[in-house]
Amino acid sequence: QATVLFNPQLSYEWFLEALLQPGILHVLLSCAVVVALGRELQAGALDDWIGTSGGALPALAGKLAPYVLVFTAWQLAGTAWLCGWRGWGVHGSLWLLAAGQLALYACYAAVAAFVALLVRDTYTALSAVALYGGPALTFSDATLPVIGAPVFTQVWSHVLPFSAYVKLQMEQMFMGSPPSASLPWLALMCGVALAMFLAAGGLLRRAVRRGLRARPA
Repeated sequence: QATVLFNPQLSYEWFLEALLQPGILHVLLSCAVVVALGRELQAGALDDWIGTSGGALPALAGKLAPYVLVFTAWQLAGTAWLCGWRGWGVHGSLWLLAAGQLALYACYAAVAAFVALLVRDTYTALSAVALYGGPALTFSDATLPVIGAPVFTQVWSHVLPFSAYVKLQMEQMFMGSPPSASLPWLALMCGVALAMFLAAGGLLRRAVRRGLRARPA
C-alpha cells in the first residue's frame, strides 16, 4: 500500500500551483530587473543616477526594492488564494513562509542585477537569467527527485536559491515543521541575496568609474 504524505487527497492544485507560482514569478522578476538596469546602462548617465542616490549600493537597493516588494506581494496574494480562499491552509509558520518568499525574490533580484552589470548587454543578460531560472522547478527536488541523479544535476540543484525556497515552503506550507527546521534555508537565501547584492554593487561602482574616465575633460 502506497500512502502520499502531506497530500492525501492527491490534489494537483495543492501540489503544483504552490510550486508554479514562485517558479514563474521569480523568472519574471529576473527579466524585469535586467531590463530596468539595462535602461540605465544604455542611457549612459550612471554617474548622475549614482550621485543623486548617494552611492552605488543605495542606488542599486532603490532600483531593486520595488521589484522585490511587488513580486513578493504577488506571491503573498497567490498564497492567500491557495491556502486561504481555496482552504488548503498553511500548516507551519505563515510568517516564516512570507519571509522565505521575500528572501527568494531578493535573491533573484540580486542575481539578475549581477548578471546585467557583468554582461552589460540586455539581450544576453535576459538569456542568461532565463537559462538560470527557467529550469529551477525541474532541478528543485520537488517534482523530480535528485537522489541518485548525475553529479551535474545534484550540483545544479544546490546552486539554485529556488531549491532552498522549495524546501522551506514544503516544510512550512505542507508538512507543518517547526520553524527551526526551516531557518537554515532562510539564512542560506539571505546570505546569497546579500553576497550577490554586494557583488552587483561592486560592478556598478566599477562601471561608474569607467564612465568617468571615458568622459572627455
